[in-house]
Amino acid sequence: MRRRHPARNVRVTGRRRERSHGFTEDQQDMKDKATALRSDIKLAHADSFYIDGKWVKPSTGALIEVFDAATEEPFLRVAAAAKQDMSDAIDAARRAFDSGPWPRMKLAERARYLRALAAGIRARQDIVTEIWSRESGVVLSTSRYGMDMLPLQYERYADLAETFPFDERAEITQGKGTEAWIVREPVGVVGAIIP
Repeated sequence: MRRRHPARNVRVTGRRRERSHGFTEDQQDMKDKATALRSDIKLAHADSFYIDGKWVKPSTGALIEVFDAATEEPFLRVAAAAKQDMSDAIDAARRAFDSGPWPRMKLAERARYLRALAAGIRARQDIVTEIWSRESGVVLSTSRYGMDMLPLQYERYADLAETFPFDERAEITQGKGTEAWIVREPVGVVGAIIP
């Protein structure tokens, strides 16, 4: 049996009540809570890319609207990368790989940078958690867990930088007086597209 609630334009159907615009009450409550989240999210350089040690404008003026999964309204606009932007970033990364300070840096110093990155993520954890949740629609508890784990990954890599055997003597089965080494080293630069 269907009946209408006179004050709220709500139709009762079995155990779930639906508002006239199609959301169940639970869905509407979630939407209302999502809307109540920070609406003042500001990214310092949303219209730029960090390439070659500085913030640069994209090769086009194109922007991507980032929609809140709960409200279906845009809540951020960020620069859209084109082929030229990717090429610029790859070229800068190649120069840094070949002649920048990172390749000559001691592993302990690299580990300090990774730990500083982890600390920076922790310092921004609330805002990053909210952006991820709003953009992807993942529930806040899952987003919080992911953001709790992310700095731990950088710290894990920092620990590996200090302890991993990049050069390792290998036992050989033939040839007396010869020596074999396994040397693990980076091979180059990639351009990665993330969702």
